[in-house]
Amino acid sequence: MFRSRRAPRFAVCATAAVLALAAASAAGAAQSSPFVATWHPVAGAAPAPAIEARPSPALALAPVPNVRVPSNSTTLPLTSFGRVAVSADPAYPYVFASGGNGGGGVVALDADGAVLQTFSGLSNAHGLVAVGSEVFVSRCGGSAIDVIDVTTLTVSNSITTPFPTDCDLGYGGGLLIFSETTPGGHRMVTLDPTSETFWEGTDEFAPPVLTSSPSTTVSTIGELLDMTTQPPTSLGATPGTGGSQYDAALAPAGNRAFIATGNSPFAVTEYAVSATPTLTRSYPLASSPHAVAVSASGLFVAAGIDATGKNVKIFKVGATTATASYTTPDGIATADRGLAFSIDGAKLFAITRQAGQAPTLHVLAEANLMDTTASLGLSKGTVTIGGSVTLTAHVANHASGGTMRIYKTPYGGSRQLAAGGPVNAKGNLIVKVSPKKHTVYQAVYSGDTKYATEKSTSKTLKVRVKLALAASRYYATVNGVRLYHAGAKPPLFTTTVAPYHSGGCTRLYLQQRVSGRWKSYTPSPCFGLTNSRVAVYITGLPRNTSWRVRSWYAADFDHLAGFSAYVRFAITS
Repeated sequence: MFRSRRAPRFAVCATAAVLALAAASAAGAAQSSPFVATWHPVAGAAPAPAIEARPSPALALAPVPNVRVPSNSTTLPLTSFGRVAVSADPAYPYVFASGGNGGGGVVALDADGAVLQTFSGLSNAHGLVAVGSEVFVSRCGGSAIDVIDVTTLTVSNSITTPFPTDCDLGYGGGLLIFSETTPGGHRMVTLDPTSETFWEGTDEFAPPVLTSSPSTTVSTIGELLDMTTQPPTSLGATPGTGGSQYDAALAPAGNRAFIATGNSPFAVTEYAVSATPTLTRSYPLASSPHAVAVSASGLFVAAGIDATGKNVKIFKVGATTATASYTTPDGIATADRGLAFSIDGAKLFAITRQAGQAPTLHVLAEANLMDTTASLGLSKGTVTIGGSVTLTAHVANHASGGTMRIYKTPYGGSRQLAAGGPVNAKGNLIVKVSPKKHTVYQAVYSGDTKYATEKSTSKTLKVRVKLALAASRYYATVNGVRLYHAGAKPPLFTTTVAPYHSGGCTRLYLQQRVSGRWKSYTPSPCFGLTNSRVAVYITGLPRNTSWRVRSWYAADFDHLAGFSAYVRFAITS
C-alpha cells in the first residue's frame, strides 16, 4: 500500500491501527516514508494508551539509626520525681520510684515497667536505698525512715529519727546515712537499720545528695566519706567538680566514684577512691549529665543527659566511647538522678519528666550489651523477573550465638521473613533471592552474649518485567531471520508479559535495515493485554526489505518497564 509523501501520522479505526512509518534521522528527526504500514491487533486487542504510563514510586523503609529505644515506657502515678532504686534481691527484681517533696509516695514496678504497688501513704517520699530484701525510704521533713519489704510489697517498719529528716538517703558499710534538721541547723546522722542505733554528728552540715554503695564509702556529690568511722570522716573532695553537680555513683567495690557535673566540657568524671581522690578519666557527652548509674557488675556506667534525642548513653568502664545510645519516645531529657541498672545489669531504668507532667519510667533493654553495626548489600539493584540477586547481610562486631534474619516487604504486601541463620566468621549471611515485584529488604542481627540487636538500613530491589516476542506465519528462517512472502500472510508477532498484568499494554518498535544501519520508525499504539498476551500483525511493508521488531511494556506500580529481545524478519518477493 503506497501513498504520496506527507508527514507521519496515526490513524486508529475500529478494526486496525494504521501507522504511517517514518524513518528517523541520525539526529532523531522524523523523515517521510514512501509507504504506510498498518498494525492489526488480533482477537480484539484494542489500543489502550490510557494505562501505559503508571508510575513506579520509590519504595523504602525509614533508615534505622544506630540508636536504641525503650522496650517499654510507663507513666508513673506520681506528680513529681524524687529518686529511683532497684531491689537488691534477685528473686524480686523490682524497681521503685519516689515522688519527692509534695509529689506523692512511692511506686513499685516489675522489670518490664508494669506497676505492682503504690505507697501513697508515704507522703513526701524522696530518698530510696535498696539493701537485701528491703527498700529504705526517707521523707522530706519526716520523722522516720520507712522500710518496704520487697517480698510482700508492704511497709514492714518505720524507724523514728531524732529530728525531721532532710530529703536524701545513702548507704555504705552497712549503715544508712542522711541529714536531719535540728534547732541548730543541719546535722549528719548514720543509722544501723538492724539495731536501729543512731550516731549523730556534732557539726552543722549542709544537706548532701547522697549516693548509695555497699562498700565503706559514700559520696555526697564531690566529697567522699569513709563509713568505717562514726561519725563518717571525709576522704576529701573530688578535684575539679565545682559548679553544678547533679549526681554521683560508686562502683560496687567502692574503688571508683563517678560524678555527673554540669561543667563544660560536659562529661561524667571518674575518680579513684583514696585518701586523695584522683581523676582517672572522663566519659565525654554532648550535653550536661544529670544522672549517672553503675551496673552491679561494675562493668558499665550510664549517663542521662540534659538534651533531647540520644538522651541516655552507656559506656564500658574504662572506655571513653559509648557502647550504646538510647532515645526515649517522649524525647525529654533524663531527670536528675533518674537512672538505675537492674540487678543483673541487663536493663537500665530511666526517668524523664517535663514540668507540670507526671514522670515516665522507660525500660532500656540490653543495657549490658555493646552496640554493633548491621548492613545489607545487594549484588545489583535491578533484576528481571525470574532472575536472582545475592544479598549479603553483615554485622561488624559479633560474638558466638548470634543469628541474622533478612526480612522482605513486597510492594503492596506485608513484612515477612525471607531468610535467616547464623553468621559466618566474617559476620556475613549470604543468600540469593528472586523477587516477583519491587521488594524492600532489611537485615536484623539478633544480638549475642556481647553485642545488642541491630538493624540495617532498608534496601529496595527493583524488578523489571520479562517480555517475550514470538514471530509466526513465516515460511523459512535463514541465519535467524524470519522470511515472509510479500502478498502472503503478513508477519504476526505475539508478546507475552511476565508476571501476569491485567489491563497493561505493549507497544512494538520497528526498525529497517538501510545502507548498513538500523533506522527507527514511530512505534505502534499501545495494545491492551489479554491474559498477559497480545498478538499483532503488520501489513504494507515493501518487498525486498529487512526489518527487526521488539515489544515494550511500560513501568507500573510494582515493576519497571522492559523491552523484549529483537526479532529479525524480511519481506521477500
